[in-house]
Amino acid sequence: MSLPNRTKTVGIITGASALAIGLVSTDIYPQWFSAPATAAEAAKTTLAKPDQAMIFARLLSKGQFAQAHKIMDATMQAALPVNQLTMTWQSLLTQLGPLKSLSPNGCENIGACKKNLVTAEFERATVDLQIATKDAKISGFFIKPHQTNSSEPAYANKANFNEIPVKIGTNTGNGSYQLDGILSLPKGQGPFPAVVLVHGSGPCDIDETIGAVKVFRDLAWGLASKEIAVLRYDKRTHQHGRAMVAAGQIDKITVKEETSDDALQAVAVLASDPRIEKNHIFILGHSLGAMVIPRLAKADDTASGFIIMAGPTRPLEDMLLEQTEYLLSTSEKDGKTPINSTGQRELAKLKEKIKAVKDPNLSLNTAATKLPLGLPASYWLDLRDYKPAEAAKEIKKPLLVLQGGKDYQVTMVDFQNWWNSLNDKGNTTFKVYNSLNHGFVKAGTYSTARDYDQPQNVEVELINDISKWIKSQD
Repeated sequence: MSLPNRTKTVGIITGASALAIGLVSTDIYPQWFSAPATAAEAAKTTLAKPDQAMIFARLLSKGQFAQAHKIMDATMQAALPVNQLTMTWQSLLTQLGPLKSLSPNGCENIGACKKNLVTAEFERATVDLQIATKDAKISGFFIKPHQTNSSEPAYANKANFNEIPVKIGTNTGNGSYQLDGILSLPKGQGPFPAVVLVHGSGPCDIDETIGAVKVFRDLAWGLASKEIAVLRYDKRTHQHGRAMVAAGQIDKITVKEETSDDALQAVAVLASDPRIEKNHIFILGHSLGAMVIPRLAKADDTASGFIIMAGPTRPLEDMLLEQTEYLLSTSEKDGKTPINSTGQRELAKLKEKIKAVKDPNLSLNTAATKLPLGLPASYWLDLRDYKPAEAAKEIKKPLLVLQGGKDYQVTMVDFQNWWNSLNDKGNTTFKVYNSLNHGFVKAGTYSTARDYDQPQNVEVELINDISKWIKSQD
């Protein structure tokens, strides 16, 4: 059975009766090298020179990578060798076009730490370079989507719920990283149904911020306004990235440590809360978080159902190539444009790294610098032969599969794959939102990363559909 014409897919179509990596928006620039996050680390860190962050950024912009590497501290030098630092910057140029400007964007005080933001405007998108220093050395380097003021969604009725700080996991045990979370809890008589939000790849913050868009905040506030509790939290690689680098854990990370373990801990937090309805806990995964839904369902039987938002179904390395080609050949104003010679050269380099991922001889000894995005071999081996849509056939509980029609990161090809695998199960609901992108906000005529430059909110129709689906489950 083929997928119905997407322009006509305006309602939720259920069961057999009818019918996201790399540089995806939530997954934009998945670097693991973040500035100190804990108070103890922050107290040890000072900004030795007011312009040190700009000096580092300018060295990168001039291609002086060896000099930039020399002013990094020993931990950062070990975590980010000069060839990987070079690759990181060149990847930005490949995907975003030539650098147009660098400008300081203020400092944030975290205890005694001053964390500098340098805004880098490229031809096709703007990013923030988050740079920290210690003893006149660069001690943190974190590439993020450009942060601008967001707008609060009109559908959020903040008088209807409270935002309650919670902790995910514990600080005890080897490799434990407690995470800061927020439970958006409806006011009134509980217990309430609840949802855990699971991020895409890369070091996402608690709101899954993409430029001027806060995907998870909008979901949390929208659903909590409709008497559904929502738990969101900082991702481990966001809150504890530096500690993980120092402990050597980034060199062997897999999706389990990056995403799955903490998602299951978050479910356990809800299950132990008397204000939450125990038989109505749901997991919502976005992008990479959606891709691991079958693994979460297999690992723990607590959840009553699952929501897949923009879920990748194909090998991430293939999707990375597809996304990179799209970004290199698409203008938000003009649509398709030829890929220039520089882009072609960078594509050739990326294809070599993808070839290394697919090599049957790939092993844990393969250097991360030879692989896409500088991610270690452990990460790629963990995902080898994993077919999310096929694995989802084993899920016995209800599923809701949602897709943006203008999503160029996780495309209608992936939605078709979910449909092909699950449409006969009878417990799966599908919907396409024709005008929305990967973050489920309005896309431009030709969707690009610029869609996130201006404040906008997750579409209210999506909030309403998720709410109705959750409340319809027995």
